[in-house]
Amino acid sequence: MGRPRIVGKADDRTARASDWKSLRLPAGLKRHPRPLLMARLQALLRTHVHKHRDSPARLVSEINRGMFLGDGTGKYATFVCALYDETQRRLTCVNAGQNIPLLIRADSGKRAGESVPGGAGIPEMLRLDKGGFPLGLFQDTTYEQQTVALAPGDVLVIYTDGLVGTIGRNGEEFGVDRLAGIVFRRNTLSALELQEAILDEVRRFRATPESADDVTLMLVRVK
Repeated sequence: MGRPRIVGKADDRTARASDWKSLRLPAGLKRHPRPLLMARLQALLRTHVHKHRDSPARLVSEINRGMFLGDGTGKYATFVCALYDETQRRLTCVNAGQNIPLLIRADSGKRAGESVPGGAGIPEMLRLDKGGFPLGLFQDTTYEQQTVALAPGDVLVIYTDGLVGTIGRNGEEFGVDRLAGIVFRRNTLSALELQEAILDEVRRFRATPESADDVTLMLVRVK
């Protein structure tokens, strides 16, 4: 299996990479000036990532302790941390209060020793919902991690509420089901093409020319 292809886009700024071992997405900063909180988060990540690179749950717990200020102001950040084991073809993910990442499986049959519901050739959506509270809310939060097997054709979708919370002309939200439906229907596209297809659908759906919230979308396609 080839290495996963990553594409990400936020507010019309695009970054691409062809190789990854670990993925950290600080996707939301709340009730605090963004540059200050982001700088703190990045410093903590650099400090602890090598010590806990084999356990995303322990890594996120360490970062959370460093983010907790204890001043009663409720400052926090949402965060997704994922580690890909290329040898075992497994992804381990921790979600700290961010929108739940989606794993769209091209084939829900057996993979890498893991038995999953469904059958060969049947696509499936798995919500990677294990984790805990946003970073900085509580000092001693314990985080859970979730490990899943990957196979060629699978797509990991990480996004912010600015995407799924986009309001259409009829007052309806874009929603997670609509997002997942695009990935199911357009799963033969490359990661970059699929990303653009999703963002095009969001732009056509929303009632106003500009988004009311930041829109961040990251896709990881398994080759």
